[in-house]
Amino acid sequence: MASTIQVDKIQDIGGNTMLESNGSGTFTSSLPNDGKILISAQDTTANYLQSKIVQGSGMNITLNGAGSNESITFASTATNTPSFHVVKNGAQSVNNTTATAVTSWTETWDSDNTFASNKFTPGVAGKYFIYFSLVVDLLDNGTYIWTQIRKNGSLLLTCQQGAGATSSLTSMAAGQVDLGASDYIEFYCYHNSGAARNVAPGTNPGTFAGGYKIIGA
Repeated sequence: MASTIQVDKIQDIGGNTMLESNGSGTFTSSLPNDGKILISAQDTTANYLQSKIVQGSGMNITLNGAGSNESITFASTATNTPSFHVVKNGAQSVNNTTATAVTSWTETWDSDNTFASNKFTPGVAGKYFIYFSLVVDLLDNGTYIWTQIRKNGSLLLTCQQGAGATSSLTSMAAGQVDLGASDYIEFYCYHNSGAARNVAPGTNPGTFAGGYKIIGA
């Protein structure tokens, strides 16, 4: 059911007329003609939004133009950097039941030059998402690999994957981690296949790792 509300004047809470009709289809506006919403004597739209929305939200607000051509531009200043992604460069032999750092990486990208000497050291404290996909060649049936993400040398995240036949095996560990500016992340392989086995290089897709800072956390 449709409803109709008929008024000749719209006022704000202070009794000031904002919009008025003469009853014959002509409307008179008492709103500011420069297109700004006046919050106080000194505070316009952009300033108000800047103070109420932008603080802590990683966003800048800019008031553009003047008069009836004004517009507001919202621009995010938040970025999920530092970030990096690396792939394994060549095969690497890992001895049986020996936790071994995976080394010799090729950078796909490294936004802030924070990956070096096989370690990620963020330089900026915060919460990060870190991932590590490990491929180990020719594991024996019934044996396992452990993908390990380590923080400052200590185990932080791990994933265990078992071989159902003699074959290459893929295992991935990933998760959110809290890092200080000088903390570092390394990537390790562990297996129990009896003899030394090779960590596969970063092809198809092979062994790779990476991470990025989480925005807003």
